[in-house]
Order: sequence, then structure tokens, then C-alpha cells
Amino acid sequence: MSIRKIMLFVLVVVAVISVAINALVLTSLTDRYFKSYLSDNYEGHIQQIKEYTQNAIESDSVSYNQMALELETHLDEPIIRIKLYDKAGNLLVDVQKTDIETGDSKRYRGMMGNMMGKSTEEVEQIKITSDGNLLGYINITRNSTAENSVVAKLFKASLIRNSAFSTGIALTFAIVLGFFVSRKMSRALKDTAEYANDLQVGEIRQYSKSGIIEIKQIRERLFELGTRLKLKQKSRKKLLDQMIHQTRTPLTIMKTHLEGIEDGVIDTNQETLTILLNQIESLTAIISNMSGMIDAESEFDELNIVTFDLNVMIEQIVQGLLASFQKKKISIQLTGKLNKGCETDQFRLSQALYNVLTNAYKYSLEDGHVDVNISFDKLLQNVVITVTDDGIGIDDETKERIFDAYFRGITETSFSGDGLGLYVASENMHRIGGKIECVSEKGTGSQFILTFPHKYIE
Repeated sequence: MSIRKIMLFVLVVVAVISVAINALVLTSLTDRYFKSYLSDNYEGHIQQIKEYTQNAIESDSVSYNQMALELETHLDEPIIRIKLYDKAGNLLVDVQKTDIETGDSKRYRGMMGNMMGKSTEEVEQIKITSDGNLLGYINITRNSTAENSVVAKLFKASLIRNSAFSTGIALTFAIVLGFFVSRKMSRALKDTAEYANDLQVGEIRQYSKSGIIEIKQIRERLFELGTRLKLKQKSRKKLLDQMIHQTRTPLTIMKTHLEGIEDGVIDTNQETLTILLNQIESLTAIISNMSGMIDAESEFDELNIVTFDLNVMIEQIVQGLLASFQKKKISIQLTGKLNKGCETDQFRLSQALYNVLTNAYKYSLEDGHVDVNISFDKLLQNVVITVTDDGIGIDDETKERIFDAYFRGITETSFSGDGLGLYVASENMHRIGGKIECVSEKGTGSQFILTFPHKYIE
């Protein structure tokens, strides 16, 4: 059974039960108070009859015909006949209801006779006295009780009929209202299901507003879930792009050296072999990280803290890039030295420096110069690597975004790239507890400052 049918059924049942209970209670209370009213009305008539007959008998000016006319006014349910006798038992006045009735009265009497049967009659005798002296008797013929009178029965039948009528109206209203409410609820749930299906296939659209709080909350949660999934997918794509980008540097170095060996420009010696082996190790590390992406929930941000000689690492990087720099007629110089071992993630630091130097190579003109300086901040116990070039420089607007992923401030075709180099460098430096800063002006070259703790602190 659909939610719409369940809601409609529940609403109708609740409406019927509520109206039925309400009608039963009101009918019971109204009937009880009406019976009380009839009893009080009957007692009032009896008292009025007693007072009138006493005054009429004591007065010689009131005829029996006048008395009969007055007593006829008290022939009201449940009183159907009044007889007045003197103290000797002689009948003075006899008045009773006639059999002449309207069509409606007959119809109601017939209906009530079928429902409840005919009422039994009772005769109540009342003495008329004055100052202790007996004046006469009144015999009042009435229905057995006020509640069994025709008026009482007609009133009760009217209550039942009106209660049934009000129940029918309430039921109709509940069905109509339930139809529209259930249709609105059903449409809202259907839209929510369609929105969930869109999320399942990777489509995220702005959900429509709903006046139903629970459905509104479900849609908000689905929207948040879809947004998180999209961000997670984007993050994985960015991570994959980073790793692909990182493979380019060692591959470029290896290609440059192998071409140099083939052309006879670079000698095949131990130093060249060491450079090539280092690039192979870098590629191996990158491929190992990429294999982890098969598991969608894997974390790729683990650090590998080791102690190494920073001077040797930077020299190997410079030597690895030297052939490319020389091909473009750019001189590169290494100055400064760290007189102690360095403790951090060597792979992340080397990738950051690779990317900064590649960036300097890309945006330096022929016959340019790049300087790599190593220094140590004794006060902060930080290692500082400064890469300075005399290339085209960076304007202030571009400088604010150079560390954003996929951002490329220079769009000329002569400068290729995917906008990830400096982003990867920045991410790596932050991950090892350091930072990267840029000082540059358009047309005067750039300076990138890499700062990180001498010893990694978690």
C-alpha cells in the first residue's frame, strides 16, 4: 500500500472516530439536559395547575368553562388529560388532548411507535387544599415518564439524525482534505526519490523547497551528501592529477639525460647513473601512491619521515635539471650549505623543490640565471631554501592565486603546463609543517622561499 493511501485511510478513520465520539458525547449530554428540562417543565405545570384550581374554586366568579379553557393550556407533554373533582368526588372539569394532529406529528408518532413502542399512561392525583381544608382533587393523566413523551422521542431522533448528518459532512471533508494532503505528500516524496536517483548517477541539482519539515530535512541531507561526494570525487581527481604531474619531472630529467648521452653531450659516468637512479626511485614512490587509489577510501596523505643530507639531495636535483637548463642557456647556481642532517619527508620536499625549479626554468628567458640558496634560521630552527630567478616576474593579481590548483596566470602558448606545479609544492610544504612564499614583480623576476622545520614535529 502506498503512503498516499495509508495517509488517506488514517485521516478518514481518525476523522470518523473523532466525530463519532464527539457526536455521542454531545448527544448524550443534550438528551440528558433536555430530559431534565422536560421534568422541570412538568413540575412547573403541576404547580401552576394547583395554584390556579385553588384560586378558581375559592372564587365564585370563575365558571367551569373558564376553568376548562385555562387548564387546556397545560395540556403539554407529558400531560395528556386533566380532571377536576370537588371534595365530594363530583367531576367539575375534564380536558384532554384531541386526536387531531398534523401530518408531521402523525409521521413522527408512527416513527417513534415503531422504534420504541407506545408509552404507558399514569394517573397522578393531587389534593387541592386551603388552610388545611380539602377543596377538591385533580387527576392528571400523563405518559409514564417525561422522557417517554412524544416530544422527548422526537428530540432524541432529531439528535441522532443530526449527528449522522454531521458525521457524513466530516467524513466527506476528511476524504477531500486527505486526498489533497496525501497527494501533496506523495508528490514531495516522489520528487525526493527522483532527487536521490539523480545523486546516484552523479547529477547534483538544486532541490526544490518543501513545506514539510521532515522532507525538507531529508532533501537538505541528500544535498549535503551529494556535495560531499562531489567534493570527494574532485579531491581524488586533483590528487590523481598531482601524481601524474609529479611523474613528469623525473621522466623529463631521465629523457633529457638519455638524449644527452645519445648525442654525446653528457658522459655516462657514475654521477649520471646516480641521477637516473634517483629519478627511477621517485617514479617508484609516485606509482606506489597511485596504486593506493584503487581503494576509494584510502588515505594518501601519509608522511615518511627520514633523516638525510639536504645538501646532497638539492645537489642531485640541480644536477638532474642541469641539462634542461643548459639547453635553454639558463645558468643555475647552488649556494649555501646546511651543516647538519635534516629530518622530514624527503620525497615531498624534493617534489616541492623540483616544481619550484621547473617553474623558474619555464618562466625564465634565454641567458637567464637561477640561484638556489640554502640557509638555517637558528632562532626558529628552520631550514630556508630560496630559489631566485630573473625571469618575467608575476603581477600582484596573479601572485595571490599562483598556489591555487589548476590556476595559470600566463596563458600564452609558449608556456605549457596544467597549473598544478606550485599547488603541489605548496601542499607538500604545508604537509611537512613548512610554507612557501613568493616575492615578485612583473618584469623583474621572482623569488620563492621554502621554509620548514629542521626536525619534523607532529
